[in-house]
Amino acid sequence: MNAKKRQRMDDLIIALATNPSASLNELAEAAGIGKTTLYRLGGARESLVEKAVSYAVAKLSAILDEFVFDARHIRPLLVRLAQRSLDEGASILLLVACCHLNISALSQLEQRWHQTLDTFFLQAQQEGLLRIDISASALTETWGALMSGLIFSEQQGRMTKAEVVDTVEKVFFQGALAQGKA
Repeated sequence: MNAKKRQRMDDLIIALATNPSASLNELAEAAGIGKTTLYRLGGARESLVEKAVSYAVAKLSAILDEFVFDARHIRPLLVRLAQRSLDEGASILLLVACCHLNISALSQLEQRWHQTLDTFFLQAQQEGLLRIDISASALTETWGALMSGLIFSEQQGRMTKAEVVDTVEKVFFQGALAQGKA
């Protein structure tokens, strides 16, 4: 895919993530392209959504490919994962909005993220780096919910990217409860 088409797909992902039920005209306008160009990108609306989801899946799969999940380096690794996830925030929000669709690439990505993070968190627990009274799968779900919620807040202008990464690090590793309080 050439750079121009990638940019158009990125713009389409942002438009779909912002308004998943938008008409083709609304999507074209939000993406800053003509309806004919939009149709050339993916054809009918259903096909266009599937192509955008597949493109978003490829971008998020690439994030997982970048990392060597070594539990001994959990904090910097998860901070970097938060930063990279934030970079692809529109893709994450699109996939959350489209999770009800029966798209095999989306299901495969979800399974891969779960398996990768479950294994990583379990290793960190076995190394004594994370508490063991919360299951690895619960830590994965907590991570995912925290990231997607904060990405949404950043997209809405309620937080800066720096605040998102800082909040993820503090809440995930230190908890939200003030030390010595409860």
